[in-house]
Amino acid sequence: MHESYVSIAKYRRPSLPRVLQRQRLLNLLKDNQHKNIWFVTGQAAQGKTTLISSWAEKNTLPIAWLNVGAEDAPLENLFLSLVHSLSIALGRGPDHLLSEAGLGRMPVQDRAQVVFLARLLYENLPPGTSLVLDGLDRLPADASSQELLSALIENLPEEHRIIVLSREIQPYQPELTIKRRAFALGNRDLACTAQEVESLLLLLTGQAPGQNQLEAIYRLSEGWIGGVILCGQILRGMPELGQLDYFQLEVENKVKDEVFQYIARNLFQSETARVRDFLVRCAPLSVLEPSVLAELTGESKPQEILDQLCRRHHFISSSLDNEFGRVYRLHQLFSEFLQRLYREQLSPAEQRDYMLRAGQVMAGRGYWEEALRCYHEAGDHQAAASAIKRLGPELLDQGRLTDLERWIGKIPAPLVTGDPWLLYYQCRTLLWKDFGYVTRALPELKMEFARRKDDRGMLLSLALSLDGHHLALPWSVLEAGVKEAKCFLDQLGPALYPAERVGLLSNIALLYAVRGSAREAVWACEQAELIAAELDNPPLTLGLLIHYIDALNFTGDLQKAEDKGRQLIALSKQSPLGELPAEAFAPLSYLNLLQGNLDLARRYLDFGGEKIARKGLMYLLPVHIIYDTLWSALIGDHERAKICAAKYGAIPPETVTPFLRATSKELLAISHARRYEPQLAWDMADQAVTELDTDLCMAVQHLASSLMVKAMVGRDLGRRTSELEPFARRAHQLYADHGAIQLLHESELFLALLAHDQGLGSPEVKGWLLRAADRRRGKGYGYFMLLRAQEVAELIVLSLAMGAVSQARELMAIMAQRQEPDYRRAAEELLKHPDQRVVDLALECKRSVWRNRAPLLEINVLGGDSVKVGERVLGNGAWGRKQAKLLLMALAVLGPWGLPKERLMEAIWPDSDPESAERTFRVTLHRLRKALEPELNNDLGSSYVLLEGGRISLNRECCRLDVENFRDLLRQAAQARRDGDEEGLLELLGRAADSYAGPLLANEEYLEWCREPREKLTDEYADLLQELMRLQEEAWQVAQAMETAKRLIAAAPWREESYQRLMLIQQRSGRIGEALQTYQQCRRWLKEHMDAEPGWVTESIRQSITDQRD
Repeated sequence: MHESYVSIAKYRRPSLPRVLQRQRLLNLLKDNQHKNIWFVTGQAAQGKTTLISSWAEKNTLPIAWLNVGAEDAPLENLFLSLVHSLSIALGRGPDHLLSEAGLGRMPVQDRAQVVFLARLLYENLPPGTSLVLDGLDRLPADASSQELLSALIENLPEEHRIIVLSREIQPYQPELTIKRRAFALGNRDLACTAQEVESLLLLLTGQAPGQNQLEAIYRLSEGWIGGVILCGQILRGMPELGQLDYFQLEVENKVKDEVFQYIARNLFQSETARVRDFLVRCAPLSVLEPSVLAELTGESKPQEILDQLCRRHHFISSSLDNEFGRVYRLHQLFSEFLQRLYREQLSPAEQRDYMLRAGQVMAGRGYWEEALRCYHEAGDHQAAASAIKRLGPELLDQGRLTDLERWIGKIPAPLVTGDPWLLYYQCRTLLWKDFGYVTRALPELKMEFARRKDDRGMLLSLALSLDGHHLALPWSVLEAGVKEAKCFLDQLGPALYPAERVGLLSNIALLYAVRGSAREAVWACEQAELIAAELDNPPLTLGLLIHYIDALNFTGDLQKAEDKGRQLIALSKQSPLGELPAEAFAPLSYLNLLQGNLDLARRYLDFGGEKIARKGLMYLLPVHIIYDTLWSALIGDHERAKICAAKYGAIPPETVTPFLRATSKELLAISHARRYEPQLAWDMADQAVTELDTDLCMAVQHLASSLMVKAMVGRDLGRRTSELEPFARRAHQLYADHGAIQLLHESELFLALLAHDQGLGSPEVKGWLLRAADRRRGKGYGYFMLLRAQEVAELIVLSLAMGAVSQARELMAIMAQRQEPDYRRAAEELLKHPDQRVVDLALECKRSVWRNRAPLLEINVLGGDSVKVGERVLGNGAWGRKQAKLLLMALAVLGPWGLPKERLMEAIWPDSDPESAERTFRVTLHRLRKALEPELNNDLGSSYVLLEGGRISLNRECCRLDVENFRDLLRQAAQARRDGDEEGLLELLGRAADSYAGPLLANEEYLEWCREPREKLTDEYADLLQELMRLQEEAWQVAQAMETAKRLIAAAPWREESYQRLMLIQQRSGRIGEALQTYQQCRRWLKEHMDAEPGWVTESIRQSITDQRD
């Protein structure tokens, strides 16, 4: 097998034909430009050389490339090779270097000579030169040239870079990486991603692989470039039909044959017989743990062998397991190569005995999944069943139902049904696949656990009887199940089986939220949360949080639901999957629907849909259809809502329960109501009420919402209020019983409208309005799920008529924020209302919304004076007269968030009398506002520059100032300093320094009012640079510290200590000439600007530098 497909010469960078540009890795290199030692190590044919060559092509600085060979083992030879490489790269002969080195006249005998050679090389390099040492693994560990390599790294100046390419990890690499002096790319980094495999195959074959083909190649190669290239070369030689359809038959075996030959020839045969025998014994194991291997194989030093193979990247990788320490894993192709030898060398009986022994050893060490696999291989079903019972809880916690189903599927059926724990695990895996089987098995399962007095089994079987059944069974059966569960919990000791109690309470909560009392659901979650807080069980907590958010959604406690949502997202990121569980889409999308965040709700729905499709989670599909239908109804897309509801006909009928069908009718009724199709909405809501008001489909909140829709559209149809009021009052009572505060609040608003329609006295109407206001207070409700724009508009007018002004203001704010067409139409109609109070309130809310939707105004006063509104840059011609821009700059500098206008006038026009200044101010303010908003609406006023109560300010919501950003970063840095967070402080000071573009209004030095703020800000900038430089030195960030020192000198050249620090840094870095130049710069500035000489500290540093040079 070819290890490379680039042209290689000893002293030249390889020429690249068609290679994959791996932007992911090039970006990593770019992000680590500040480190001047790079290690790129990985197994053969892993793209090390091509990666650095690709990087070098885009690099403008000099690069010397040496392809290291065994002939470079002597120190003198390596030095000569480096000299030749440098001479080719730099275009000049090496004669003077060889002469100064003195090689040949005397042998290199001590460390000082080696260091001299290293420094001699560096002194002859132009700044920024990179030295690439390719194939360093070809040098023996005891070669004398290793001394020169060590000296080159230890004496490497900041402005140069060494790049090491090797199949082996170098001895000094880990320490340099840990100290953050070096950047390392390893085998895992170099392995291709699936996307890179696809791109490489396209490059090699000229056509994109199919999805199945891509997955097969990626699985086979595990991203190893050599394997991908082989696949591509074989595919390229096949007819087109073969490329697409016969990968498994044709390509995989050819790839394996060639790779196996390569492994045998280049890796396996070079090992001793002892190592080869050890590796063959490792072949059938998926987890290689040294102590297990020692007991199983009899090898006394397994870790030493594995570490050597890892260091040489011989298709073995290692990782740290939290529980078992360092473990090793064979690359897929290497494992299959060894398994072929394993099957050839051991008889079937020997293989069974070996696997049985392996299972016992693995079980003894706690590797239960590996033990289970070994037992199955050995055909020991009893041992495998025992392993499943030990492993089951872990697989369930990890959501690995498919794996659990696969393991149980290998156990004979009588063994499974005869053991309640095996039957329980089987029921868990089949809950959403064979609902009937689980339903029939559950009574027997609970009976058997009760007979055995197995309390843990009873808890789990009770939880299972509620999980999934909440959508299917009659409410009376579910209620009886909850009662049974609660009784069992009361009888059980409070300290027993806490994780199982949490699971049962969590399922009780879900059932109550969807079908019963949301208040009871929250109670169950609160009890479960108290128990879960004492456990370190993230998967259990994730499941609880999902149900907790559901319960809070149904009660209308949206702020707490949002808090729990943030916890869920944060905990999910720490989980093994690193992302939200698929089930999270339901509560998070519903939460955002309740809040009116329809776009974010859509994103969660799309996330859930993608997860369902990709992972085959068909049990979640009916729930997804429900929320998709609701979303469609709320955005006013009735056609889409109908299509969503019709999807029930395309999925397995056993997953579509009567409850789900009734709920879909409720949602279609909402959709018709929002389209103002009252008769269709009435008919659909009537059907939903009929079905939901039965034991089979009973769901309190859904029934109440159907009744509300019926009452609401009945009003559109002109039905008598006396006929509609019972519907609304029953809905109100059901919401109250359910604990659904948000919808209870909506029903009270609607009852206020009905009371007004009936001509009841104002106390009755106002009573409903005030009750609704009390419900909403502090809840942050900004959206209506059932009430439409026309009802909201009526309620605004009614609230004002009843003297409930705050209620009217809140309702108007909600209306003004919504972008749906019916809300916009209703808001415009209110502006034409005969009651001036209604018009004034509508105008006030419209003004607020107008301001909040204005494009961002960006004002930059550091280093200049630029202004940008959205994408529009305001040049000099945009201001009319300079006074308008000057007014904005003064406001930004002296007090952007509010100051008396008199103070601003006095600063800008100090010589004007008050009346003249006032006239000039008003004219200038108008010009400023028009410059920022050419289409300024006089009724709504300026979005950016506000004048209220004699105070002028910028609108915080839509204005951004660079000087305020700088000050904010300084405040954050001060907090990090108080907290003792040095890493955070370093990062914040760096960001603050980068945000400072120059002195305040640098182009307007003559402005008197700007002088004091400018000097204060310059001092703050210099102080932060001083601290930043100190922290960078402490963190060994020498290059950055030098750069910061230069910025400090440029900002505050009168600070002599800044020159001193830079001189010391340059001295320690071997930059003697630059250090003396810094001294001269300091001396020259002091003489020219202060007629002074450097102080004694500066002079003593200069003398030390001069002595070192001499």
